[in-house]
Amino acid sequence: MFKINLFNKNNILIKAGIRLLLLIICQHSFSAFSQRPALTMQQKVTIAMNFAGENKAELQKVLDHYGASARDSLKLRAAYFLIANMTGHFSYTGYQRQGVDSLIRYIVKAKQVAGNDFWQPGTFIQLDRLWFNVMAYASAKHSGPENTFDNKAISANLLIENIEYAFKAWSLPWSRHLSFDQFCTYVLPYRFYDEPLESWRPRYMEKFGWLAKAMGKSTDPVLACKLINESLQREIPFNRGLERYNKALSPSDLLLAGQANCLNQAAAANFAMRAMGIPVALEVVRQWANRSFGHKFSSVIDKEGNFISIIGEEFLPHQTRLPYIAPKIFHLGYTIQDDSLMKARMSSGGLVADFDCFQTDATRQLIPVKDLMVTIRPGTVKPGETVYLCVFDNRDWAPVCASASPDGKSVLFKDMGLGVLYLPMVLRDKLMPVSSPLILQNDQSIKPVIVNKGANDTITLTRKYPLSQAKLDWLWLMLDGKFEGADNPDFSGAKPLYTVQNPFAMMLNRRRIPRSNFRYVRYCFPKNAYGSLAEICFYGDSLLKQPLKGQLIHSSKVHDSDVQKAFDGVLGNYIQTPDSSDYNGEWIGLDLGEPKAITGVGFSPRNDENGIDQYMSYELYYWDDQWISLGPGTRVEDQISKLKFSKVPKGALLWLRNHTVGNEERIFLYENHAQKWW
Repeated sequence: MFKINLFNKNNILIKAGIRLLLLIICQHSFSAFSQRPALTMQQKVTIAMNFAGENKAELQKVLDHYGASARDSLKLRAAYFLIANMTGHFSYTGYQRQGVDSLIRYIVKAKQVAGNDFWQPGTFIQLDRLWFNVMAYASAKHSGPENTFDNKAISANLLIENIEYAFKAWSLPWSRHLSFDQFCTYVLPYRFYDEPLESWRPRYMEKFGWLAKAMGKSTDPVLACKLINESLQREIPFNRGLERYNKALSPSDLLLAGQANCLNQAAAANFAMRAMGIPVALEVVRQWANRSFGHKFSSVIDKEGNFISIIGEEFLPHQTRLPYIAPKIFHLGYTIQDDSLMKARMSSGGLVADFDCFQTDATRQLIPVKDLMVTIRPGTVKPGETVYLCVFDNRDWAPVCASASPDGKSVLFKDMGLGVLYLPMVLRDKLMPVSSPLILQNDQSIKPVIVNKGANDTITLTRKYPLSQAKLDWLWLMLDGKFEGADNPDFSGAKPLYTVQNPFAMMLNRRRIPRSNFRYVRYCFPKNAYGSLAEICFYGDSLLKQPLKGQLIHSSKVHDSDVQKAFDGVLGNYIQTPDSSDYNGEWIGLDLGEPKAITGVGFSPRNDENGIDQYMSYELYYWDDQWISLGPGTRVEDQISKLKFSKVPKGALLWLRNHTVGNEERIFLYENHAQKWW
């Protein structure tokens, strides 16, 4: 047994930018709701005007326009609100803007040519490839990312148009209950995120004007949201390929593209809802608790002031149902929430194009929470020092919030999500733990994870990452697939060898069969299953270790590339046809050259490569204030591959790493002879 420190100097340098950004986010998120506003409305307007530079005249035109008549006093207040909170908002430009413009132009042209056939299976794959090529070209041709702040670019005409149409929307039956403050916060803003500035309200209000008739006599904003979302589901489907573009599309580009990632699905919802007077907010999960990455989605505010989540357009409004576990959720809006941070940045001349000033903690409004009081290990924290509460992000501990310890003995983290394993840490030259990991359970109890190095377990592992329901569905696509052997190349008189039945695993499954001799062997695809599989094997040895080799053969409709995937020994390559019935009645197989003994078959469904593979290298670690290696384990080859480890400290938090391929890895506890994932 030997110790390693994954937080070494090189790793710190590589990750410093990302980690420090997260830490800054944590600090600012807490100051946002712990400090009183430091500036008056007029002070913020003055700052905005001064920062506008030559564009100050455009902002003044708006104030003059509404200040000319007492009848426009409420619209003047709205104009003051927009200008006062404008400082810090920006549009993203540079090579990524050039890249997405090229992509949108391609989509528009392709849709004109293909018409209704444009969204055929495989289209997303083509767009993914195009996006890669476009971005490679654009980044080489254009300089790095640039930001244009709204104060310096927005026109008086755009602001006036936005205010006029927002007030029209406020007069709609499902919007009249909103207070002026609610209207300003959730309906009035002219922008959503960092998209290019443009006129959008007239077009979106016209596009969704049918809502008034569809609502009948109802004044329920949640119903209005539901009806618009049903429309958006059809018009702007989700495309994971666009996740590479982490900026917001313009309102017009959204309609042209007809597809979106999660950020831009939220954007489409926000533009459509605001145009029709429906109060909505952008919600941000910066880091999931039980996987890497985070998420952005929208929520609608009902008449009682409750926030009801909308996961893009993929789901309709409901009490928050997130795809993963959230430790923290933030509202990201137009209103400046941290005046002191914005003022400090302006004073230093270092206004940053980010969203730190505009976020508030919304966790309690969306999911069950509990305040978490942490007892700090003696001597690890100074009075007044900031402690960061972290979750595991597949490779490292990631801060999700921060709080100062008043006495160096304890620290309180407010409104933390349930069902999460947290680790309190402080920042020295690296992140250092100040207590054992803590599980805030769904019943609100707190369970510390205490490793017992005086007692050991022997454990058997089959995966390094949990199975989602979507992946479990892949298993069903091989059910009733049939293995056959024959003496003739046309498989006349074929004999059944094995039929795929439950249960089987998402890895290479080996099944012994009665010994028989055949020259030709094949796998027959089940009906309506997309031809889905990752690997097929035929064995002739008693241990089912060495797959037989032969000439690849297949029925007429099967693509050559799919046959190669089935016999390449790589579980990450898989067959998945565009239509479920494409391979109905089709088969793939081997010509062994001469009759050979068949002792078993092997098969793997479409695969995430997170099961144990006999050809890959693994290592198990446990947590004791750092990750400590328990070695590669002992391989157990049976119907599936497994890893066995002895001398594992009882109660330890564990992490199984694959040193060969893959990024998905999760920490876990070993309880009741099974992995409990966190």
